[in-house]
Amino acid sequence: MKHLCAVVTEIDERGFILAVNFDSIKPDQFCDESCLVEKGAHKFITLRSFIYYRRIAQLSAKAVSANIKSGYYPSQPAIADDLFKRICNGILDSDHTPRWAREFYRRVEGLDKKK
Repeated sequence: MKHLCAVVTEIDERGFILAVNFDSIKPDQFCDESCLVEKGAHKFITLRSFIYYRRIAQLSAKAVSANIKSGYYPSQPAIADDLFKRICNGILDSDHTPRWAREFYRRVEGLDKKK
């Protein structure tokens, strides 16, 4: 089964990015309500869905790029800015985001720097 994924960070100093995937909401199955996504919010989203923060992934940007170029990861239109912001906020808000992913996100996005 194919899932829509979204890259949520810039490339870090080691060449990695964070990516989250969307999953459709199913009765009697886990659903992280930190970021719900309505049907039609993106052309790929045909059912009410959620961001599966428990499955956030650290991926090699070089490998992702190669997989997009080869067609293994089909390219999709960008998601709307407001949805992207909600997804990013959920990384920090969800109780299901692994600690390492929160730390990665904060570091890459400059949120751990003192003002």
